[in-house]
Amino acid sequence: MAYLFLRRLENLLQSINDEQTQTLPSDELNRARLAWAMDFADWPQLTGALTAHMTNVRRVFNELIGDDESETQEESLSEQWRELWQDALQEDDTTPVLAHLSEDDRKQVLTLIADFRKELDKRTIGPRGRQVLDHLMPHLLSDVCAREDAAVTLSRITALLVGIVTRTTYLELLSEFPAALKHLISLCAASPMIASQLARYPLLLDELLDPNTLYQPTATDAYRDELRQYLLRVPEDDEEQQLEALRQFKQAQLLRIAAADIAGTLPVMKVSDHLTWLAEAMIDAVVQQAWVQMVARYGKPNHLNEREGRGFAVVGYGKLGGWELGYSSDLDLIFLHDCPMDAMTDGEREIDGRQFYLRLAQRIMHLFSTRTSSGILYEVDARLRPSGAAGMLVTSAEAFADYQKTRPGRGNIRRWCVRV
Repeated sequence: MAYLFLRRLENLLQSINDEQTQTLPSDELNRARLAWAMDFADWPQLTGALTAHMTNVRRVFNELIGDDESETQEESLSEQWRELWQDALQEDDTTPVLAHLSEDDRKQVLTLIADFRKELDKRTIGPRGRQVLDHLMPHLLSDVCAREDAAVTLSRITALLVGIVTRTTYLELLSEFPAALKHLISLCAASPMIASQLARYPLLLDELLDPNTLYQPTATDAYRDELRQYLLRVPEDDEEQQLEALRQFKQAQLLRIAAADIAGTLPVMKVSDHLTWLAEAMIDAVVQQAWVQMVARYGKPNHLNEREGRGFAVVGYGKLGGWELGYSSDLDLIFLHDCPMDAMTDGEREIDGRQFYLRLAQRIMHLFSTRTSSGILYEVDARLRPSGAAGMLVTSAEAFADYQKTRPGRGNIRRWCVRV
């Protein structure tokens, strides 16, 4: 619990000014923001909890270490693995630890280790980072090289490590939690996609701490509620943080789905179901964000004054509509409205109702495609609309109905889903 508390506090602290820091803020505004994000009523409550966690960690550390020297995990580790990492072995001496590998794989492993060390020389790594890395690598090499696919797995993991060697917190996570390291190795060995995602978005390494959630994806009917609760941590008026939170949620959920897929806890036929439910939850959230922003700017179209809803729908075609999404699938979407020709918005900046829905759809496309530190949300293809890529981005519901009745081959229309 202390690690998770301190880890979350550090992540939030570093997100304030997007900088690597462990210094608590001194100004009232950032103190209030940090306390709110950590679910505390005020700053004194947060600092009280922080002090309690640090005191407990210090107590446990003293109980474990004390004055008596005991054999540590480092001391019990084979000296040969440490020497292999430190490049202290003669070429002939590598045979015992890599004996089960073919000659080609053995040479490839040694080359990967040497190349990784050369890459480290180009990075600015502090003394603490070097110390953690020197503790981590013998354990990692011992576990990876026990595998028949050692060379492939090591190539994927070193690519990840290159991206995090200057971020000591992530190295400490893998060094201090052997179970997390084992999950990392098994997932990277099984899936180049997961290895690539972890390398691009190392924040996902936190997901390795809890196998109960890592290999158990969210229930299909709970994605919307999980996302809603996740977004409550972020101020509604902070668009940048909202966009980042959406992407982080999606990446974490994709990792859980893929991990469950690899582990066999999620049947293959259910993977696309989960990916589709996740995509629909993201669509709902994006439409809601875009709607709030557009209404704040222009007001609502006045034909909605006597009714519920937005008068707007998102239709999913292709793999989304057919519940066949893959891990890297884009979304085939079209946008519909039921706005009368004479409708206007009721805000101070009054515009034509149909123009409002066009700008709403453009805003949705923008929110999907904006690139943050966690990438884009989804690639969206809206060219399947009735008038094609050259036509209006938003179609009236009436025109869409007529199109479905008259289009050639309408008996072969794929299933589609609608989000209103």
